[in-house]
Amino acid sequence: PDLPPEYRQLLQRGAIAAIDEPTFVAASEADIGDDAWVLGVAIDGIAKAYSLNLLNRHEVVNDRFGELPVAAVW
Repeated sequence: PDLPPEYRQLLQRGAIAAIDEPTFVAASEADIGDDAWVLGVAIDGIAKAYSLNLLNRHEVVNDRFGELPVAAVW
């Protein structure tokens, strides 16, 4: 679709690669500062945190909570 004249597209759609198979470590092993921001998600007793520094570069993490597919989007 055409953008309104006041908007300018900087990147083509799909130019930022999503993370499709994330790996996780315990919070005590994570290499992020104590004051780092995260996107936290808890579903059915499973809790995960996604670093906003990482999401600033990738914007989408496709993950699973058990059998439930989830997209963490920033």
